[in-house]
Amino acid sequence: DELSKYLKTSADLKIDNALEWWWNNQKKYPKLSRMALCYLTIPSMSVGVERLFSKGHILVTHLRNGLSAASIWEILCLNDWAQKGYVKDKDV
Repeated sequence: DELSKYLKTSADLKIDNALEWWWNNQKKYPKLSRMALCYLTIPSMSVGVERLFSKGHILVTHLRNGLSAASIWEILCLNDWAQKGYVKDKDV
């Protein structure tokens, strides 16, 4: 499986740009790179998340007090990955 293959490779300590590394290794690790690129591009402001929820007509007012924008984005990433079969319920 893709994760096992990735974990067996030795770490390259010369990498200084994780985003670029995952972009360049998309063919080698298609699912992991998609997950990494999604996670590494989490917006630093809540505006992107709010727009995403607005487009989906989802109201998150009850969540806003308890979750940061980054947390909401992480939940959206997990949902996307679950729909694509990258993660299973038992994994989270």
